[in-house]
Amino acid sequence: MRVRLKNWLLLLVVVSVALGGFTTIIAQEDNTGPVVYGFLFFSQTCPHCHDVINNNVPEWEDEFGDSFILIYLDVAGSGVANMLYATCDALGVTEGCGGVPMMVIGDQVMLGSREIPARTPQLIRDGLDNGGIGVPDVTEIQEWVDRYVNTNIPAEATAETEANTAPPVITTESRSWVDKFNADPKGNGI
Repeated sequence: MRVRLKNWLLLLVVVSVALGGFTTIIAQEDNTGPVVYGFLFFSQTCPHCHDVINNNVPEWEDEFGDSFILIYLDVAGSGVANMLYATCDALGVTEGCGGVPMMVIGDQVMLGSREIPARTPQLIRDGLDNGGIGVPDVTEIQEWVDRYVNTNIPAEATAETEANTAPPVITTESRSWVDKFNADPKGNGI
């Protein structure tokens, strides 16, 4: 399937392996209304992240469609943990910083698999009612968006590019604590 893009639309496509853990979920095609951007910091080995991604995100996709653009940021990726801490500093989060899942919408930071689903839908609704919510006022996130998202993307995306718009796959297989630690040494070292 080919995706047609116009200059004023974004195609959020980032290859997780090539860019060190950044993954995007939604490709925006013909949305002419307000948009709310969300950034979800997660870890592949985090069961709470798994819960939010598999149980809540599909509901938000159904309700908001292309009006909600969610960008996944895997803390095991190069530089993502630093971006998480910079986000906490910039937005005044003093308690719980470094934990995942962590969702950022505008200047709002939500932590954990209880707070994120409890607050996110209303934040999105309020944002859409008020003209949208852009990228958070966090230098590191803005630089990342400018570098990887606001680039000149060809008019037709390849099949490989489209395949990389899928949400991250989180497995729930049983593993020893050593295997779990080794799967995400940076995140577990934090």
